[in-house]
Amino acid sequence: TRAHIVDSAATVFADLGYDNARMSVLVDATGLTKGAVYFHFDSKESLALAVLEDKNREWVSKVRSALSSVPAGRRLEALLPTMLTIHRDDPTVWAVSKLTRNLTDLGQDSPVRRRVAEVNQEWVDLVGAVVGEAQERGEVRADLDSVSVAIALIGAFDGLKALHDTLTEDGTEPFASGAQALGAMAVAAPASA
Repeated sequence: TRAHIVDSAATVFADLGYDNARMSVLVDATGLTKGAVYFHFDSKESLALAVLEDKNREWVSKVRSALSSVPAGRRLEALLPTMLTIHRDDPTVWAVSKLTRNLTDLGQDSPVRRRVAEVNQEWVDLVGAVVGEAQERGEVRADLDSVSVAIALIGAFDGLKALHDTLTEDGTEPFASGAQALGAMAVAAPASA
């Protein structure tokens, strides 16, 4: 039941974001009673955090699995197409990006904000490792901090999706083209400063 609630809520959060997703809409999406949902989650915030944790874990696992079959020298180049494929196959993973932004707004000292940072760190670490590997092969400037490059790539990808959603009503082609351009810029960086 918990997994069903989280998956149903992920769809709603991916579509509406945190602020626009009323608890009644989240409950209706599950097809369960309000009591059944509240048995597992005492608030919209706790449900959103569970969605963020579960979907991020799923996301990182899928990316890690897909990249494990790619030769070491091609992982950075394969990263963005892999991300596009996962997003196309499971649009609910966008809930991670939306909820990260929304739950972070709860304040600097919020325990939820700290948990959001912890959840996202695994993703930053994975991308940072891929960037570090590319740096060792001379594909990315070695003088750049791999974690900073990872944060820039993740931020650019998430921002590209947000801008795409603002500029278009449907279709993924402009988003895919933009993501491909981002990927080309990442792997085309000169090996030295």
